[in-house]
Amino acid sequence: SKFPREVLLCRVGEFYESLGFDACVLVEHAGLNPFGGLRSDSIPRAGCPVINLRQTLDDLTRSGFSVCIVEEVQGPTQARSRKGRFISGHAHPGSPYVFGLDHDVEFPEPMPVVGISRSAKGYCMVSVLETMKIFSVEDGLTEEALVTKLRTCCYHYLFLHASLRHNISGTSRWGEFGEGGLLWAECSGRCFEWFDGIPVEELLSKVRELYGLDHEASFRSVSVPSEKRPRPLYLGTATQIGVIPTEGIPSLLRVLFPSSCTGLPVMYLRDLLLNPPAYAIAVAIQATCRLMCNISCSIPEFTCVSSAKLVKLLESKEANHIEFLRIKNVVEILLMHRNFQLNPILHKLLDPTWIATGLKIDCQTLVNECEFVSGRIGEIIYLDGETDQKLTSSPLIPEEFFEDMESPWKGRVKRVHAENAFREVDRAAENLIKAVDEDFLPIIMRIKAVVSPLGGPKGEIAHIIPHFDSVMLHVKSYDSPADGKSSFQIEMSEIRSIVTEATSRSLILMDEICRGTEMAKGTCIAGSIIETLDNIGCLGVVSTHLHGIFDLPLNVKNKSMGTETIDGPTWTLMDGICRESLAFETAEKEGIPEMVIRRAEQLYNSCVKIGLREQPPPSTIGVSCVYVMFRHDNKLYVGQTDDLEGRVRAHRSKDGMQFLYVVVPGKSVASELETLLINQLPSQGFQLANKADGKHRNFGTSKIGLREQPPPSTIGVSCVYVMFRHDNKLYVGQTDDLEGRVRAHRSKDGMQFLYVVVPGKSVASELETLLINQLPSQGFQLANKADGKHRNFGTS
Repeated sequence: SKFPREVLLCRVGEFYESLGFDACVLVEHAGLNPFGGLRSDSIPRAGCPVINLRQTLDDLTRSGFSVCIVEEVQGPTQARSRKGRFISGHAHPGSPYVFGLDHDVEFPEPMPVVGISRSAKGYCMVSVLETMKIFSVEDGLTEEALVTKLRTCCYHYLFLHASLRHNISGTSRWGEFGEGGLLWAECSGRCFEWFDGIPVEELLSKVRELYGLDHEASFRSVSVPSEKRPRPLYLGTATQIGVIPTEGIPSLLRVLFPSSCTGLPVMYLRDLLLNPPAYAIAVAIQATCRLMCNISCSIPEFTCVSSAKLVKLLESKEANHIEFLRIKNVVEILLMHRNFQLNPILHKLLDPTWIATGLKIDCQTLVNECEFVSGRIGEIIYLDGETDQKLTSSPLIPEEFFEDMESPWKGRVKRVHAENAFREVDRAAENLIKAVDEDFLPIIMRIKAVVSPLGGPKGEIAHIIPHFDSVMLHVKSYDSPADGKSSFQIEMSEIRSIVTEATSRSLILMDEICRGTEMAKGTCIAGSIIETLDNIGCLGVVSTHLHGIFDLPLNVKNKSMGTETIDGPTWTLMDGICRESLAFETAEKEGIPEMVIRRAEQLYNSCVKIGLREQPPPSTIGVSCVYVMFRHDNKLYVGQTDDLEGRVRAHRSKDGMQFLYVVVPGKSVASELETLLINQLPSQGFQLANKADGKHRNFGTSKIGLREQPPPSTIGVSCVYVMFRHDNKLYVGQTDDLEGRVRAHRSKDGMQFLYVVVPGKSVASELETLLINQLPSQGFQLANKADGKHRNFGTS
C-alpha cells in the first residue's frame, strides 16, 4: 500500500515472476496469464519468460508503473542452499531504460512529470523531463485546451497546484460544477498530488526528490513563446475529428495519410492540429512541403533517434557502435547543406525545429557543429565499407567458428584505439590453431580412417536419406461414374488430403497436376497448390505440361528435367524452366504415321506467322501488336500498331510479304518492345530496314546513395531499379513502391541504387526482364539472374 505504483520482478530460472498485488498488475496491464490458473485460495502469481522482459517493461512503464528487476546469481550452488540475488535495474516511466537486455533495442519514450496551476492569464501546464533535464511552460490555456492536452499526453506523475482550489470568489471549493468542473472531472479519476509555492520552482524541486537528483541539478527551459499563436484545439473539436481516440468517430489523420504511413508523420501532424503554430512557422512548414514535392534528387534517409535515449546512453557510457553510427547519420545534415535543391529546405526547417525542440540555432553554426561531431565519430569507429580487421582463418577450423567468435566485435572500433586487446585476441587465435593442429587433427584422421569404408573417399557418409513422416503420391485420376464425379473432382479430392495433411517432413510426388479442366484456371490452381506446398516446407517433385504456370508470379524455384533430342529424358534435374515437350519426336518414336506428324508440324508452324495472301485473325482487331515484316531484300521491318489488319494491307500494297506478330497489353508496352527489337535484332545478325527508328529511350536514370531515400515524385509510380550489393553483384527489380522496396532491401545493410521511372507496370516488367537478360552479356554479375524468364506473349 505504501508503493502502489511499484512492481517487483524477480528472476526464477527462465522466468521473471511477481507475487500478490504485483502479479495482478502484470495480468491487467501487461496481458500476462496468472500461474496456476484462477484459484481463489492461492497467492496470485504471474510472470513472463526471460526473452519477453523488454516487452513487459514497456507495457508497465507505459501504464505509469515503475519496475525493479532482481536477478539470480548464475553459477553452481550447493544442494538446498539459497540462491544469491541482486537488483540489476530499475525502470520507470520517466526513464524506461534498462541496459543489457538485447543487442540493440528500441526504448520507449520517457514520460514527463506534469504540473498544473492557474493564474490571471489562465491555466498553466509545466512539463519536466528528468532524462533530458529540460522543462517547458505553456500558459494562457483555457480549461478545455488544458483537458485536451491531459488526454493526449502520457505522464509519470501529475501535480496540481493549490491555486486550482480557489475560484474567482476566493473560496476553496473545487468541484464538478461551474468553473473548473471539466478539469476536476478529468483529474478526479487520476492519481495526483497537491503542491504549493512558485509552480515552476516547486515542481522542479519535486522532480529532484522523486528521481534522487542533487539539489543543485539544473534544468534547461525549452519553452516557446505563446504570443501570436492560435488557440490550441478545443476538446469538443479534437474529439469530433478523432484526434482524441473516440469510439464511433473515425480519425481525420487516417484520411489525410495513406494507410502505409504511420509513426512520426502522424504524431507530428496530430501535434500541429492540437497545438497550431504561429503563422510564420505554418508558412515555413507549407513552403517546405512545396519544395519537397518539386525536388528530383534523392533525399537523405532522415534517421529518427530518440534524443532521450541517446542522452541516457551517453551519460551511462552504454552507447555502442550502432548508436554512434546513428548519431553520425543524424548529424550528417551536411548532405542537405551541400545540395542546391535541399539547401533551401534545410533553412526552412530551422524554425519549425525550434518550435518542436525549444532549441534555436543558426544554420551555419548547426552545420559546423555537425561536421565536427561527424569527424570525431569517424576517427573512432569504422564506417560502411571500412575495415582493417579481418576475421581469423585456418584450414583446420570451420569459418563459422571464427565468424561466431569475432564478428560481434571486430570491425567496429578502430584498432589504434584498442591495440592491446587486439594483440591478446590474435595470440589466443594462434594458440587455438596450434592446439587443433597438434591434438585434435590426429583424432579426426583416425575417425575418418574408421568410417571411410562406409562412405566417400574423404571419409564422409556418401548418402543420407532423410526421415519422412509421410510419403504422398498423386498420379493420373479417372472418372468415377459410381460416385458421380469427374476425373478432375477425384484429383481435387486427393490433392485436398495432401495439402491439408502435409508437413515440413513429408515427401510429395505429383504427376501431371490439374490437367482435367480448362487450361487457364487449371494452371492457376496448380500454381497455387505448388506455392502452398513450398510454404509448408515439404520435399517433393511436381511435374506438369501446363507451361503457362511459368508466367505466374509464383514465389518458388523452378526445376526442369534434362533432355536429349535422341535418347529422351536424362533423369537429371536442372535449374530453370523447359517449354520443350519433345511431343513430335515421342509420337514418331511410338510409330505414329509420318503423314500425321508432318501435318501436325504444319499446323504448329502456321500458328506463328501470317503467310502470303493471309490476313490476321479477328482477335487482333483493336488490340496493340508488335510485328516483324520479312521483306524481299532479306531485311526485316519492325513496327507496332493498334490496327494490324490495316498495317498488313498497307505493307502489301506493292507485293505480298510474310509477318510475325505478338499481341501485347497496351500501346506503351508495344512502343517499348518495338524499340527493344530494333536495337537487339542487328546484334543477332539480322538486317533491319528501319534501324534508325530504334532510338534508345532516355528515362532519366537517378541515383539513391547510402542513407538516402527516393524523392516524393516516385510515390505511386512504376519504377525499375538496380541495386548494388556488397558482393559486387547487381539485383534488378521493379515496383510501384520504390521507397518501401529500398527500405526492405536495406533492412540488413545500406546499399546504393539506380532507378528509372517508366510509364506503367507492364513496361516496368518488360524492362526488368530485358535488364536481367542483357546485363550479364555486358560483364555484370546478377544476384537474380534466374528471374529473367522471357515473357511468352503467344507469338503468331
